[in-house]
Amino acid sequence: MKNEPPDISLKIVFLLAVLAIWLYMGTIILLYAQEGLRNDSNASDSDSSMFLDANIPHYYFNPIIECLIRYESSENPKAFNKRDVDGLPKFGLLQFGRRTFKEFCVDRYGLHNDIWSVSSQKTCAHRMIEDGYGRRWGTWKRCN
Repeated sequence: MKNEPPDISLKIVFLLAVLAIWLYMGTIILLYAQEGLRNDSNASDSDSSMFLDANIPHYYFNPIIECLIRYESSENPKAFNKRDVDGLPKFGLLQFGRRTFKEFCVDRYGLHNDIWSVSSQKTCAHRMIEDGYGRRWGTWKRCN
C-alpha cells in the first residue's frame, strides 16, 4: 500500500459549491430588499394584511417599531380606539390619529393616504422615529 495523499479535490468542490450558493442567496436577498425600499411608498395594502413578503423593508422588523405595535394595538392591524387620551380616535397597528397621519405620513412623507395601511403606518413610524418624533407615541418610553 502506498501512502497516498488524501483526495481533497472533492472537499474543495463541495466548499466552493456551498460558497457559491451562499453568495447567490445573499445577492437575491439584497436585491429584494432594495426593490422593497424603492416600491414601499407606492405600496397599498388596504386590507391590512401582515403576510411576509420579500419586498418588506428591513425596518418593518425594527424592535422599537415592533414594541410600539405591541403596546399600541396588541399587534392588531384593525385596532380602533374611539377615544384616546387626547379624546380623539386612533387607528390601526400604530394607532395614528387622522391629523398626525395626514401631517406626517401623507403630506410630509408622501405615503399612501390610507390610515389602515400597515405599510404606510410602519413606513411613517420609521421615518418619524428617524426624524426625532418617536415621543409622539405614549408608549415610547417602554420601547426605547
